[in-house]
Amino acid sequence: MCTACIPSPPQVLAKRTLEYRGWVEGYARNHKIPMLRAEKGVSKEDAVRPHLQRMERQNQHGVYCIFTSMEMGSTFTSKMPQYPTDDPDYRIIRRVPSRYLHYYFYIRDPVIGPVAMCVGTYLPFQTTYYLNGHNFIEIELRSQGLAFRKDDNAFLATTDAKALQAGR
Repeated sequence: MCTACIPSPPQVLAKRTLEYRGWVEGYARNHKIPMLRAEKGVSKEDAVRPHLQRMERQNQHGVYCIFTSMEMGSTFTSKMPQYPTDDPDYRIIRRVPSRYLHYYFYIRDPVIGPVAMCVGTYLPFQTTYYLNGHNFIEIELRSQGLAFRKDDNAFLATTDAKALQAGR
């Protein structure tokens, strides 16, 4: 195969990135989900709290906010080998750190509560999930009709300490 006919890996990766970003922006627009930029010194959780509270008031689940943030992540480079090989299409692929756009999807899940999912916009689209076990326990206690008092992430009191300790 002619190597001049094959799109270079950076072009292929950039095309996928643009397609993915277009899809996310369209999804947010079509579902009226706010897209916010991460600002220095501003907690993402504080910025999304009003959107989460609206979802809770309306008893809805799903994506309630998307943050965009330029961050470091892994990408790949493709280079010709230093010495010729029998395969003219042979490339050396290396993982390299790079700065690119990441999306933080803030999701309200009916079972585990609020979740944040970070997805890099450059292949291999690495993902990281952030969830809080205390939110899951809170949902479980409510489903069992157990009373409790909580301050942020701390359970201060409950009518059934054993259920709280068991996480169910």
